[in-house]
Amino acid sequence: MDAAAIRYIKRADIDAGKWDACMDADKNGTVYGRSFYLDAMAPCWDALVWGDYKAVMPLVWNRKFGVRYLYQPYFTISLGVFGEPLHPDMIARFINAVPSKFRYWDIAFKETDPLVSDLVERPVKIVTRTNHLLSLNDPYPVLACNYKRSAKRVLRDIEAQAFYVEKGIPVAELLRHYSFQYGKQLKKIGPQVYARMAQCAEQGRALGMAETYSVKFPDGSVAAFYLMFRDQRAIYSVLGGSTDAGKKHGAFYFMIDAIIKEYAGTGKTFRFEGSDVPGIAFFDAQFGSRKVSYSRILMNDLPALLRLLKR
Repeated sequence: MDAAAIRYIKRADIDAGKWDACMDADKNGTVYGRSFYLDAMAPCWDALVWGDYKAVMPLVWNRKFGVRYLYQPYFTISLGVFGEPLHPDMIARFINAVPSKFRYWDIAFKETDPLVSDLVERPVKIVTRTNHLLSLNDPYPVLACNYKRSAKRVLRDIEAQAFYVEKGIPVAELLRHYSFQYGKQLKKIGPQVYARMAQCAEQGRALGMAETYSVKFPDGSVAAFYLMFRDQRAIYSVLGGSTDAGKKHGAFYFMIDAIIKEYAGTGKTFRFEGSDVPGIAFFDAQFGSRKVSYSRILMNDLPALLRLLKR
């Protein structure tokens, strides 16, 4: 790979067709790297491109106090390098090609991006994060057999609730539920982020790459809500939760079980897109998933005063 062949391209000059073809060709490509998702969730993004879109790396950026920085958009667990079979040297060349005008980085690479800090020329810090993945190769009875005992118990106990799943609920309704239930804990997620997510979800549905769900009580009241994205490889658990009444009866267990049942045997991977929060990690592990690691890269090359403020 010729490092000089990696070009920095502004979003306005990116060929979206070739970009998305690169995502399709990468067996580890994700929906987060597709042009429609980035356009919706990232007000400003450019990219590093190798050759004729053989491999690409989106650069989501913003500006504060006149300083440009790279960051991870909300509801986008990881990005990284996409394209031809990737090896540590190739990943490092992309990282080394990031323009020096970006003085601060806080970005996450997908779990299949091999990172070797010794190959990176910048003074970066690499932090390991965790996610949970579940292969949906097997039929549902086999997958359900691998659930943890506590999950099986919850699912047995909620049978009496007579929950049912409704698909295609309005995106705005789903986001209202999410904001009401979790807005106090997620104060940094403001109206603009929800507006971007609404745009992203609507476009995803138009492309056949997103679906909305709700779990309801027999009287039609909402117990849980869920937004997932999908492509030829995976199901992405992007956003969801339960109402107060739904939490009391394990409604989100019912939701995830219903999605697994729907996509069992498809060969896709269910990406829980969880976190290092113990309670969320515990829930994700209840369905027979495997834990994987991915890397978050931090770099602080800010001017001295701003560097102190950023600590």
